[in-house]
Amino acid sequence: MCHLLAVFLMLLCGGAAAQPGPPPRPSVPPRPVAPTSPTPEGEGQAELRITIEPGPPQPGAPAMQAVVHYQDRVACTRALPAGANLALPLSDGVDVTGDGVPDAVIELYTGGAHCCYNYLILGGDNPCIPAATLNAANSGVEIQNIDDDPAAEFLAADWTLEYWNADYADSLSFYAILEFKDGALVPDQQAMQLPAPEPEDKEKLEAIFAETWNEPDPPGWHCEPRVPRAWYERAGKLVYGGNGEVALALMRATFQGTEAEAKAACEGFFAQLSKSPWWPGIAAMNGWEGETPETICAER
Repeated sequence: MCHLLAVFLMLLCGGAAAQPGPPPRPSVPPRPVAPTSPTPEGEGQAELRITIEPGPPQPGAPAMQAVVHYQDRVACTRALPAGANLALPLSDGVDVTGDGVPDAVIELYTGGAHCCYNYLILGGDNPCIPAATLNAANSGVEIQNIDDDPAAEFLAADWTLEYWNADYADSLSFYAILEFKDGALVPDQQAMQLPAPEPEDKEKLEAIFAETWNEPDPPGWHCEPRVPRAWYERAGKLVYGGNGEVALALMRATFQGTEAEAKAACEGFFAQLSKSPWWPGIAAMNGWEGETPETICAER
C-alpha cells in the first residue's frame, strides 16, 4: 500500500508536472514470496515446467510457443507471437490464482508505436488452459504480493482515456491493482482503497484543484471548452483510490464555467471511465454500483 499512499501525498502536495508519454512500468514495493519447494528427485512426483521456445520450422507455424513439460514429457504447446517472454516463471514460486500452486505468466507484446501488452496465466490443475488473460494495452505490469492474502496482485495502468481530449502522449491513465477472482483479473478494492482525507486536507486539495485552472496544459491536450488536464488527473486519482465522492465535491467546488459546462465536464469524464473493463470494481469501491455518469454527477 505504500505506493498508493505516496500517490495520495503527491496529490495532496500538488504533485509533479505531468510528464508526456505513457507511464513507466509501475513499481511495487518488493514483498518476499515464499518459493515452492522443488520436487525431490526419485520420489515419483510430478514435475511441471513451462518454457518459451521457437515454433516448429515449417510454413505457417507460430513464431514462438509455450511448451508445458509434465513429468519430463511435453504435455501441450500453445502458439505465441514473436516477442513473447516469461514475465513470471514457475521457478519464482509465485501464486497468482490463490490456489496454493505456483503460476507462470507469459507476456505478449505486439509491437508498434505504443501497443500492446497481453498476459496469459498458466499453472494450477491444468496449465494447458490459461487460468486468466489480461489486456494491459500500452504498459507492462508488475506482479507482486502486496497484501496478506496468498495470491500475488497485478499493478497495471488503465488506458481507457487514451486519446480522450488528447494526443497519445498527453492521454490520461490511472493505475489499478488487480487480483484473480472467478477466472478474471479484477480490481482489488481493498488494496486500492486509500484513507479518506481529513477535513484540513480537503481544504488543501480544493486549493490544488483550483490552481490547475491557472496552470498551462501540455501541448497535446485539446479539451474544448477548456477543462485542465491536471484537474481531471487529480479527480481520477481520487476515484481510483476509492475517494470518488471527495473527487466529485472538489470538481463541483472548483469548476470554472457555467453550470451546464460543469455538468458536461463531469458526465463526459465518467462516461469515458465507465468504458473501462475494470469499471464495475472501481464503481463498487466508490459506492456507485448500478449508477450512470448522470447519477454520479448529480448533486447529492
